[in-house]
Amino acid sequence: RGLVVVPSRELAIQVLRQAEALCEGTGVRAAQMIGGANPNRQVQDLRKKKPHIIVGTPGRLAELAVDAGRLKLSGVRHCV
Repeated sequence: RGLVVVPSRELAIQVLRQAEALCEGTGVRAAQMIGGANPNRQVQDLRKKKPHIIVGTPGRLAELAVDAGRLKLSGVRHCV
């Protein structure tokens, strides 16, 4: 699994769109974890999609991984 950490929501959305376009037809899935969106919905999206790539902002990633313990980072092999 890959993790892409970006400084803003807008950039996260752009990176996610590009990742989805590049991975189209390959079976590789991507999801975003950004502030300003419902965190419960994002966790549901993680469980449903089982993404290979997660694009997120530092605050939301920390909130879900450290504070809530709902995002497991042990499977991350690549971080950008």
